[in-house]
Amino acid sequence: MARTSTKLLITKVGLDTAHGTYVELYNPSSGPVNIAGWTLQYISQKGQVTTLKIISTELVVPAGGVLVVGDSRLTEEQTDLRFDSK
Repeated sequence: MARTSTKLLITKVGLDTAHGTYVELYNPSSGPVNIAGWTLQYISQKGQVTTLKIISTELVVPAGGVLVVGDSRLTEEQTDLRFDSK
C-alpha cells in the first residue's frame, strides 16, 4: 500500500449565504491524501462548533489536486462533495 500524505491547504472559502458555501482543499504534496474519516466543521465567533460533514467513504485528493466541499445549494457540477445547508 502506498504511503499517503495528510496535509491539505484551504485555498478558497466561499461564504455566500444566498448561493452556497464552499471550501476548496488543495493537496500540495507529491502523494495522494485520503480524507476518509475527516470531519468538516464550522466554528462560530463565540466558539460554537457545528459539524457540517463527516467523510465516511474513501475520498482521495490526488497529488497537486483540489477538492471542493460545498453545501446543498451548490450543484454536483460545482462540488466534489456536498453537505446539507443549515
